Amino acid sequence: MISYCDHLSAESIDSLKELFNSEIQSLVSPCSDHRIGAPYILVPHVSIRLGPKKFIVIDNEWDDTPGEAIDFYLLRASITDRPKGLQVTEYKDCWSYKADHMSLSIGVKDGIQRLAVLEYSCVGDTEKVRYDAAVHIELQSGKQILLEREESILGFINIATDPEVIATDIKGLRERFAFPD
Repeated sequence: MISYCDHLSAESIDSLKELFNSEIQSLVSPCSDHRIGAPYILVPHVSIRLGPKKFIVIDNEWDDTPGEAIDFYLLRASITDRPKGLQVTEYKDCWSYKADHMSLSIGVKDGIQRLAVLEYSCVGDTEKVRYDAAVHIELQSGKQILLEREESILGFINIATDPEVIATDIKGLRERFAFPD
């Protein structure tokens, strides 16, 4: 059995620690797909403002195994000085968005109570895969956000905020680590 494993890098984990220690107010992306009746917002990547000129960007890429073509996804997080893919005007301590984009508002700034990274695994006839598939964020207000891989070659991210949808989606995943530890 050939095994393929992709977990978040040390840089990605450090970026998620910064997210955990921040208050957040919205998630932004250059575009999104909302389908009638669907429980998700589909985005190519998501940026979350952590402070003046400081964002965490969460990306996802698709790949597959060479033998059985089992899909797996490469989740990444990084700290940047601007939101990814958005046109912005720079001011002294902040950015102003110049063009249309997707913004998912949480409401007033909210602290993160818990952040968990969830792993998916799949076993084929001759190959098996394990990878970090989702980030589950529980806010101090009780709201939840799930950033989960979109199961397609697009490598996009599904955003879910409905607690019932989140509970269903995370049933097939294993918590690999969480903040606080």
